[in-house]
Amino acid sequence: MQSLLLKCLAELLKRNLGKDFERRNYFSNGLIARVVRENKDMSTKQLRTIGTNFPDLNMNWLLKGEGEMIAENDSNLEEEM
Repeated sequence: MQSLLLKCLAELLKRNLGKDFERRNYFSNGLIARVVRENKDMSTKQLRTIGTNFPDLNMNWLLKGEGEMIAENDSNLEEEM
């Protein structure tokens, strides 16, 4: 399931699943590709690192695959009103 979530995240961010993403998140080279290719799970720590680096992500979506990908932001709601 996490490999699908990472593919969706990468597509949304218009980033490839390569070195730039891994470097930004302090992951080892090839980690994301292995997760996607081999349908492996990432550790909670790794997922939280992604959440820290991309604060608009809904952590419930990232960790469990539940809810919307982008977290609701009260400040964005205020701007729309």
